[in-house]
Amino acid sequence: MIYYSHINEDSEPERNWLSKFSKSSLVVVVGSGERVIALMDNPSVVELNLVDINLEAIFLFQLKIQALQILEVEDYLKFIGHFESEKQFRKSCYRKIENKLPDDCSNYWNQRLSSIEKGILYVGHFESFLDRIRPLLLFFLGNGFLKIFEGKSIEKYSFSALKWEVLSYFFSKKWVYRLLGNKDSAFIGRESVVGYIPETIAKNIYQGKADSNFMMHLIFKGHLRDMDMRHLPESLQENILQEVKNRILNKNLKIKYIHGDLLEFANQNKGDSFFSCSDILSFENSDYLFRLLDAISKGEENLIVFRSFIANRLTGTDTNTIQDKYGDVYVADDLESTGMYQVCAVIPRSSPAMNLDKP
Repeated sequence: MIYYSHINEDSEPERNWLSKFSKSSLVVVVGSGERVIALMDNPSVVELNLVDINLEAIFLFQLKIQALQILEVEDYLKFIGHFESEKQFRKSCYRKIENKLPDDCSNYWNQRLSSIEKGILYVGHFESFLDRIRPLLLFFLGNGFLKIFEGKSIEKYSFSALKWEVLSYFFSKKWVYRLLGNKDSAFIGRESVVGYIPETIAKNIYQGKADSNFMMHLIFKGHLRDMDMRHLPESLQENILQEVKNRILNKNLKIKYIHGDLLEFANQNKGDSFFSCSDILSFENSDYLFRLLDAISKGEENLIVFRSFIANRLTGTDTNTIQDKYGDVYVADDLESTGMYQVCAVIPRSSPAMNLDKP
């Protein structure tokens, strides 16, 4: 299953730290592939090790990155679904791409041409879940709710505070997500605290941040086409995509795909790398994280960034343990624009010369 196909993480912390520390080697959990693309324009990067235990996530990224190489950037954005386009256009684009894909990848997508026609940004489990619940949310909240994207103060919003309280109550219960067909353990797992979701959404609304927050656009509009370019995620910005395309075509990037567990790869990895571990704590517990840090910290100057969403969020005790065992730790929640994630960066003790300041 493809869990996420669209933007679901703010890549700005990684981009800033990568720029500061200029790593040539990246180890990245693939996910939707958007965070990977957002890091590929950095001129210091020459090698990408793309790791995911989910083979379908790798197939999604392979399709995206091959499309970017073959199509003009504007056509790429139409193909993936960011820009509006006819189904036939996307299908014709795919026909230009399919013979360039690995056989197992092309076989996968040839069986899912309807997903190609829809736009591959919208084929993930999370995006499908949003498609199902969005009409219900907007009907219940009323037409005035979308005024949250006009940048006005909360007093001028035309939706019922009582309705929002009712909605928040229900979406603070895991059984509601199960009932609506969400099978993602990040939402319905034992450690998930889903009440954080309506709480964070409300915070964005009350602070007038809905229009600049891509997650708010994705949840309540279903696309990011209305966003100001200043706030658009990097993997959808045309100048960044053009730079990534050029770097690939000029053979400045070596991409290796690893279908397997990140911890197994980290135990075998000998080089110094920038590890972008995604929201790994949504799927693994803190014990797994500490074993991963044990493996990664063997590198002399490895830099590690990881997130938690609504499960296994780190406590002060956890961060103190990381500080004591592995080196400098920085909790960068305030640098994560969606307000959804806890973001941590760790520099192992073996690289004392490197100080982790704010990006």
